Amino acid sequence: MNRLLPRDALCLLALAGLTACPSVLAAPPARNLLRDPSQAVRLRAALALAESNDAEAVSVLIDLLAELPSEQRRPVEEFLTQFAGEWAPAVPFRGEDDISRHIRCDVWAAWWRNTTDPRCSP
Repeated sequence: MNRLLPRDALCLLALAGLTACPSVLAAPPARNLLRDPSQAVRLRAALALAESNDAEAVSVLIDLLAELPSEQRRPVEEFLTQFAGEWAPAVPFRGEDDISRHIRCDVWAAWWRNTTDPRCSP
């Protein structure tokens, strides 16, 4: 039987988007994935942790808005819009150039800095 190292197992959980086990997601190794050099790993880990109202994960998702191509950015924007609910900012720029991506990131970052959501505060 092929045994996975703890980091590998956590990476697989994060990449699968599994949030059924909050204790695994709250473990420091899972949170370390938020700083992984791979955008894909950071994306999956942040989405999984953000579902559990993790403030650092929400910040990572916002930062990823400036980095990800549109097809990978879509789930991030959907999560943030659902998470913000009626307080979601209207993002006026839908372009795919660097400036538009950074403006989108800045708009969400401003929302996050000013949120007082009791579920998860920055």
